[in-house]
Amino acid sequence: MLPPLMEPLYEDDAELIVIQKAAQMGASEYLVNNALWTADTQQGDRGVALYIMPTASMAHDFAQARMEQAIFSSPYLTARAQPKRLGRHGPARADLRRLGGGYIYFRGSDSERQIISVDADMLLIDEVDSLSDGVIETALHRLDSSVVHRARLVSTPTAPGRGINGWYQRGDQRAWFVRCPSCKHPQTLDWQTNVDKDLAVIVCVRCRRPLDTQAPGEWVRAREYGAEFPSYQITQLYSPLLRLRELIDASRSVNPLAVQQFYNNSLGLPYESAGSRLTLDVLEACIDDPRSWKPDGGVAMGIDVGARCHYVVRRRCGDRYQLLDAGEVETFAELGLLMTRWDVEHCVIDANPETRAAQELQRAFPGRVHLCQYVVSALKARWDVGIVQVNRSASLDETIARFKEGRNRVPPNVRYLGDAVRGGVGAYARQLMAESRVFESDGDGEPMARYVGSGESHYLHAENYCALASARVRSGGPSMRPASWVANRTWPALSRHVGTRSRRLSIPGARRSRGDDNAAP
Repeated sequence: MLPPLMEPLYEDDAELIVIQKAAQMGASEYLVNNALWTADTQQGDRGVALYIMPTASMAHDFAQARMEQAIFSSPYLTARAQPKRLGRHGPARADLRRLGGGYIYFRGSDSERQIISVDADMLLIDEVDSLSDGVIETALHRLDSSVVHRARLVSTPTAPGRGINGWYQRGDQRAWFVRCPSCKHPQTLDWQTNVDKDLAVIVCVRCRRPLDTQAPGEWVRAREYGAEFPSYQITQLYSPLLRLRELIDASRSVNPLAVQQFYNNSLGLPYESAGSRLTLDVLEACIDDPRSWKPDGGVAMGIDVGARCHYVVRRRCGDRYQLLDAGEVETFAELGLLMTRWDVEHCVIDANPETRAAQELQRAFPGRVHLCQYVVSALKARWDVGIVQVNRSASLDETIARFKEGRNRVPPNVRYLGDAVRGGVGAYARQLMAESRVFESDGDGEPMARYVGSGESHYLHAENYCALASARVRSGGPSMRPASWVANRTWPALSRHVGTRSRRLSIPGARRSRGDDNAAP
């Protein structure tokens, strides 16, 4: 049974449509119908639909089950389909279906090579929040040669600003409004104001009389200006099969996974619990005057590797860690100079994607550099020769705890550190706050925490690597570094080249280690 609010979506012919939705509200059926229509009517003269799901196995199963059911429940589509059934008349290709003169391709986001092999007229992306990084941008370019250039992005949300919620906020943020049959007041349903939890009934926010959620309504934009495309929010409160008492019980759960699923899957809203990410208040509570910092204790460095290398340098002083330097550089040569400048006792660097360059840095500073690999199984750091393996979520928990407990100290200008200050917040603080802790089910149905991002988080991971490195440096007293700790000056990458896009954050008063005779100027 199709909820009334879904009907206008079929009439919206915008190039890009975003749907942030609750589970079981007909959104996947909407994507299937768009794929069938594109192929059958040969939209854009080619009629090629590209349907993307999180994994290739999910796409394969979906094609065999949902798409086959949609085709062979219609005599018209059955006559248009080639082959008539998978594996019976022609090759068993669940990832490719010909319908009329067009084609429907099914791909998983875990296979970019398979995605870029298709030039499409309609792009349909299901479960956006579970996709591999960068897939949406790659997939949108598969429409570049199309004359119709249509895309539909659909997902249940996870955390605010992440995935589908980030796309929804860029759109015009439409909500479905219905009128109260008693007082005629138009309203969009809200869990807090429209649900009478004692009577288990949906009521008018004004007169408190029952509402007919299946009555005709209309989509109303929250943003009239500046929106890039139409975006829709769909909640189960409008479902014709709503089991409100079950939702009320779920809303009262103390199980973090159940609460997360209630907001994401039932209300179609992003959710993060209190304390699930760093905030400006937490960071500013860690402020120290750098001029009071004594050059005592070992120095640790963490490096996150991407298009550029983001780094953090901290000095250990007892159970506190003082921020000496942070920034981003273009070359590994500059990382070597920073290692020498700050007399770094231990450094942990992202093992990927530049493994070979990271190993060169490791050889230049024998015994002082470990390459970090994020793994699922290691709840505690496993140190081996040149390699440290750690659970991503567990290690981020510990790093964020250092800020919440005031052990990671920052300078007074922490709010503005870094270029690209937006909304009064610089790159350093913004990236520390970019990931939040959410819960999902493990194989046994138990809640399992993981961190999801709503933007770049390079400095957060540089801090994470630095926290690992700081466990292997001295907490105070004179330096005991052996002569072998001096960088190998014959290493070619240790030149005085400075990248044109490299930048250091302005941390006033930070000083190099005491007795640093080998520091680069």
